[in-house]
Formats: sequence, C-alpha cells, structure tokens
Amino acid sequence: MPSNSRNSYGFGLGGPLPALAPTPIISTRAPMATDNTQEIGTSWIRTTTNQAWTMTGSAAGAATWSLATPGASDVDTLTGDAGGAISPVAGNINILGGATANVTGAGSTLTVNPSANGFPVSPYVVGAVGEAGYQTIAAAIIAAAASGTDQTIFVQPGTYTEDLTLVDGIDIKGSSYLTTTIAGTHIPPATGTFLIQDCTLTDATDIFNSAVAGTTAITVEDCFINVTNGYVFNLVNWTGDLSMFECGDGSTNNGWINNTGTSDVTLAASDVGNGVGNAFVLSGDVRLRYSDIRCPGTFQGAGTVDTASCVFTGTLTTAATVDVFLANGVIQTGANQALTHGSAGFTSLGNMIINTSNVTAIGGAGAGNLNIENVIFEDVSVIAGTITQNYPRMTNRVSNYIVGTSGNFATIQAALDAANATGVAQTVIVQPGTYTENLTLYTLVDIRGDIYSGVTITGVHVPPAAGRCAIQDCTLTSATHIFDSAVAGAASITLEDCFINVTNGYVFNLVNWTGDLFMYECGDGSTNNGWINNTG
Repeated sequence: MPSNSRNSYGFGLGGPLPALAPTPIISTRAPMATDNTQEIGTSWIRTTTNQAWTMTGSAAGAATWSLATPGASDVDTLTGDAGGAISPVAGNINILGGATANVTGAGSTLTVNPSANGFPVSPYVVGAVGEAGYQTIAAAIIAAAASGTDQTIFVQPGTYTEDLTLVDGIDIKGSSYLTTTIAGTHIPPATGTFLIQDCTLTDATDIFNSAVAGTTAITVEDCFINVTNGYVFNLVNWTGDLSMFECGDGSTNNGWINNTGTSDVTLAASDVGNGVGNAFVLSGDVRLRYSDIRCPGTFQGAGTVDTASCVFTGTLTTAATVDVFLANGVIQTGANQALTHGSAGFTSLGNMIINTSNVTAIGGAGAGNLNIENVIFEDVSVIAGTITQNYPRMTNRVSNYIVGTSGNFATIQAALDAANATGVAQTVIVQPGTYTENLTLYTLVDIRGDIYSGVTITGVHVPPAAGRCAIQDCTLTSATHIFDSAVAGAASITLEDCFINVTNGYVFNLVNWTGDLFMYECGDGSTNNGWINNTG
C-alpha cells in the first residue's frame, strides 16, 4: 500500500479530514415520519416537484423532515380562527368543506366552491359595523345596482332613517316588520319591478312619492305602515301595478293611494288607510280581497273595481265611467254617507251590509245604473232619487198596482200601463195564479210575483228600448222566447229568483241589444232553451 494511502481515509498531513455528508435520497415522493432510518442531515429530493427536505430530528421512532425549499422555513402546523393548531399526520393535512362549501384537489391546486346550500342569502346585508357589509340601505342599493343583476338587500334589525332612491330589480327585505324600520320617503324606479318585504315603513308624509308616469310594478308585502299625513303610494301619474299583501296600518292620516294615472291595484289580506284627512284615488282596474280600507276614497277612470269580503269605513265615491262591484262586505261610515254614486258606469252592491246614520245612505247623480242585491241597511236605507236603480230588491215594498183576484187590476198589462203613466218608478205586484199575456214592458216599472205560492206568466214580452226593468219571483214560460225584440235597445233587464220554461227559444232573443242582461238565482226546466241570442 502506498505510504500516502492513509490520507484518503481521513488522515492527512494536516490532520483528520471533515466527515462526508450523508448520501441524498432521490425519490418521486415526499418523505414521511416513517422514513426514520437515515442519519440526521440526510437530504431528500423529490424529483416530481423539485422540492428538498432535510432530516432534522428523530424521536420515538418518527423522523422530522424540514422543507428546505421554497420558503425560508418549514411549516409544521396550520391554525384557523378557532380550535387551535393542526399538524400533519403521515405528512398530510386534510382540508375539508362543510355544509356550505366543497374543496376539490387536482394536481397542485385546491379549489373551494360553495355547495348547493352554500350560496349566501345576499352579498348585500345592511346592519351594524362588524355585523354587515353595509351600514346604510342606500350604500347597499348602489353596490347591488353596480352588479348588473337582480339582487335582494337584506336589512338587519334596527331603524334606518333614509330617503331612498330605489332601483329596478333591487328588492329590499327586512328581518321582520317588528324589528326592521325604514323611515323616509322613497322614489321608485320609473320602469321595471320593485318588492319590499318584512319592514315597518314610516314617514311624516308619503312612503313612495313620484310625479313621473312610471310603469314599475311595486309590491309591498308583510309590512306595517305608519304615515302621519300622506299616502303609501303618492304616485299621481303612475301607470304600473301597485300591490299590497298581508300588511297592517297604524297611521294617523293615510290615504293609501293617490293615483290619477291608470295603475292597476291589488290588495289582499291587509289593513290600509286611516283617518279622514286624505282620501284614496284609484283610476285603473282594482281588485280587493279580505281587507279593511279605513279611509274615504274615489274609484274613477274607465276600469273595473272588483271587491270581495272587504270592510270600508270611509265614504266610497264612484266617478267617470268606472264599473264597481262590491260583494260580501261592509260599508260602515258612521254619520257619513256610505256611497256617493257619480259614475256613468255600472255599480253593483251584492250581499253587502251598509251601516250609516246619514240622512241618505246612498247618494249621487251618476248616469250609470245602481244594482242592489241582498243588501242589509242596518240604519238609514234612503237612496237618492237622482240615482237610476237597476234593480232594487223589492222586499216589503208597498205598491198601488196589484194584479189578481183581490187586487185592483185583472191583467198585468193593465197594471203596467197605469204604473207607467205616473212617470216615476213603480212596482207591479202579481198575486198567485197563471197569467197568459204578451207584455209590453216599461222602464222603471218592475214586476214582482211570489214564486213560492205560484205566479206563472206565459208569453213573449217586449222590453223597453231604454232605461231598465226587472222581474222577480215568477215562473216565466213560453213556446218560443221570454223576451223578444229586434231593436238595438239599451235598457238593462234583470231576472231574479225566477224559474224559466222555454219550449224552443231563448230567454233573451235580443239580437241587436246593447243593454245589460242580468240573471240572479234562477232555475230552468226548459226543453230547448238557448238562453241568450245577442250579437249586439
């Protein structure tokens, strides 16, 4: 062996050589705690990711490997907002989603996505600092509108005093009308839709106010209204739909709606209006259900008003050409007149209770007919003589024109002629019996029989060309038609509580007629009855 061979084993002229570093481990995977047979200082290189580790310790049979790249120090734990630090197990830390999020791993990437239940109620929540992203509703509206999509702003409990400029498709929802109050007058968008829910809306004047002819459909739902002196909707020229559902009202003087445009109005299961300081004005089609309207008001325009199961505590006025149907409800106005009929359209009261101590229960001088069907007047029952009653119910009406064996007329036609000669509204009372007559009827002269004791009128009858006439409580029979005329008559004809027996024809064979035709609580035992033949 050469004399200098010892130098290659650590012995040289200058003393012992430094110890050699452990041989690095080259692998396609990362080291684990179970890789514990190497020396301290051993390097581990993972070829698939170009990462390097160094074994820095070993205890209780578990190796500690410290990541040398890319950071300046290794990461041993992860710490969240709560629960303390977590450490890897077998070199792995699980990152799991939950009820609201899914975590997906692919390659070197973890992707966090909301689950089906994980979408937030709204990114636009208004409330206190630290509890919500926005502290004012106005700020949330601006941000939501900037998103370019329909959004709902959620308002946490509290009182927010703001006059809002509202935006199409940006709705507002409170936590409850008991806890969320918005005080102010708001400008609705001119077009589109807007919904507000679960809030108390309060203001000294109006909740919504605008002078433009907006077309936006505005809906108020599950809200409580408190207006000192104004309206919920003070939208005089508005044409968009206005709706309220399940709302209450604690206002002082709230006229509900002030609209001379053509807005269609829907109200259901709500209390609206209060006081007599402001009266509602509705000018489009109106549909009211199961609600209390506690302010006076006017139905006007050229639309139709359809109400059912509503209570009105202010005087109702009809105007222009509106048709009004009030059914199964109450008009209770104290010392004020219940109804002022000023419309050229048709007004109908069916199964209503009217309670007023005014000297005139129903007044006005509208050109349109007034129909009264099963109406109870709990106090004053006077109807102004300036109103054309299409068919007042004739119970207990006294008549000087009685037909029958104990009456003062032998035939119905004679009684009709005499009643018509007076020039005022009359009723011909027909006693039990069978009367075979082809009658010529007159406006304002009605016929009343007694269907239970048997009044039968057999014949074909000619109605008046104008005005109105009615037949009640009779059996009407004919081989052909009950009413027959070729003229373009405009009279309204009413049958109530009658029984029809036509062999081969029509009840109304009035081809060119333009007047209203009504039947209430009638029966039919006909052979071939086509009911109505009318191309007018």
